[in-house]
Amino acid sequence: MLAANKRHIISSYLVMMVLFFCKTSESLLQPSVRIYVYQQVCMSKGISLAVCESHSQGDSQSKNRLHMTDEQQSIVQRTASKYLLAYRMLVNLPAVFFSVFAGSWSDRVGRKYPMMLPPLGAILATVCYGASSAIDDSTNLGWVMAGAAVYGFFGKSTVMTIACSSYVADISNAEDRTKLLGRLLAMNFFGVFVGSLLTSIFQCFNSVNSMLLVVLVINLAIELTIVLFVHESVESAESASCYQLVCPCMNTDTKSWAIRDSIGFLLRRRPQQLLLLFLFVSLCVNQICKQGEHDVLLLLSKHEPFNWPGHFYGYYLSVYYASMGLNLVVILPIMMRWMDLRDSVLVMVGLFMKIIRMVIIGTATSTLMLYSSAVLGCFAGFIVSAIKSMTSKLVEESEIGQTFSLLSCAESVASLVGPSLFSPIYASTVDIFPGSVFCLDAGVQILLLCCFFRIYLTKGDIKVYENGDVKSISPEDANAESAPETNRRDEASEIQVSSVDESGSDVKAVEKSIANDNQADAIDTGTNDLDCEKSSKSDLSTNELHAVNQKAEAASSKDVEDNVEVNPESKSR
Repeated sequence: MLAANKRHIISSYLVMMVLFFCKTSESLLQPSVRIYVYQQVCMSKGISLAVCESHSQGDSQSKNRLHMTDEQQSIVQRTASKYLLAYRMLVNLPAVFFSVFAGSWSDRVGRKYPMMLPPLGAILATVCYGASSAIDDSTNLGWVMAGAAVYGFFGKSTVMTIACSSYVADISNAEDRTKLLGRLLAMNFFGVFVGSLLTSIFQCFNSVNSMLLVVLVINLAIELTIVLFVHESVESAESASCYQLVCPCMNTDTKSWAIRDSIGFLLRRRPQQLLLLFLFVSLCVNQICKQGEHDVLLLLSKHEPFNWPGHFYGYYLSVYYASMGLNLVVILPIMMRWMDLRDSVLVMVGLFMKIIRMVIIGTATSTLMLYSSAVLGCFAGFIVSAIKSMTSKLVEESEIGQTFSLLSCAESVASLVGPSLFSPIYASTVDIFPGSVFCLDAGVQILLLCCFFRIYLTKGDIKVYENGDVKSISPEDANAESAPETNRRDEASEIQVSSVDESGSDVKAVEKSIANDNQADAIDTGTNDLDCEKSSKSDLSTNELHAVNQKAEAASSKDVEDNVEVNPESKSR
């Protein structure tokens, strides 16, 4: 047993490293492809390569951008936003469909199989992107879109996040889950940091093929690590056929029980079901804003007065995600250990700092202001980790996979909705006020902050499922003194009710009534003495026991009348 637990602990760290390298690969690949799409759109409008290339050194990029007319810049911005929207949809729409099945599938066959699919999809996608860079004609963007569809079909990092989060939840208890999920999310952010830093380096050298080669090697290493070293956390994992492994969403049986389980999960009546649904919606809204920000921020960084070269955008992402990762690894554990904050408080802190970040970006007039917003907004990492922890505590252990599956599915849907909402708003307001979309985002975060403040004020218990039992936890009410007393009173009440049904003598009913009154602090000192005698009854002889019973009957004749409403059968006897 200890050996199995040790293997799972080691595997949990391997799973965190797997997610780290998966996000590193994706964060290197996706921004690089988006910048590549922007360059190709710019060149397709007849603008010279010197103006369109984002790898120009020094200030030459800014000077070249100033030579682009306002009309050309507006056309490129609008056209690029459409291609980026199409790219985002092709990446995320198949992943949304796959995410519906991934959670229930992993609950049945284990967590390893879903982990193996995203690296395989990334390997195939790099082949398509490589073909696009090798073809110098109008079809190169078509290959980019094909690679995006392939990558999304295998679930991208969404399915990897589902599997890794479920794995960590499998091996953790309710008390440590927020910290461990925060650590897992920190690996996510560190991976984005490293990937963004590598993006900046490759953009400086304009080496698309070298970037694709690095992505290919990373995903091959991830695949081998999962197959050879990660131990399964689901004990009753079913054997999966190759057909299920390659594409479980194409299997009819898999689709039927996955859809059934997902619908049943959402419609099932449980404690605080309304809170559970709100957490799903709030995470989805947060992800809509987050994904919308990414595409719009790329366009804003290319606009005046910033005119960033490509590697500046990579540096910005590196600073932002490195700050979020350090925040989750260092600050979050300290706050949870020394301040004992509720999850709702952590969410409010993250939302408040994100509002500040959005206001700074919306009103920024210099590069320094944008970078400062990245550092101040690092507390936004609290939002996702705390919401996921709250959600996992509201469901049974057997539903962990479904929970993270639906959460990731909601995030994927948000990844589609976000750009489709933010990009048109930016395109229609770029000539008036480019930062208006970020101010709108800040308003949405204010509404979420008010909702979580309401949850905090209600001080409701959170139902935690442990080993099939429901455990009530309230951070305000659960202190070391009141909880034992409440438990003793509940036990005394149960003992009294059972004794009335089973006892055939008045003396025994009187003794149980006295025991209940003693636990409720409702009887006098004489009754307490009786309880002391009762506690030592097992050590007395038969004659002494008879004497004690007679004394109990004489001393408790008045107490029987006081307890007649609680013990009607005792009075009738």
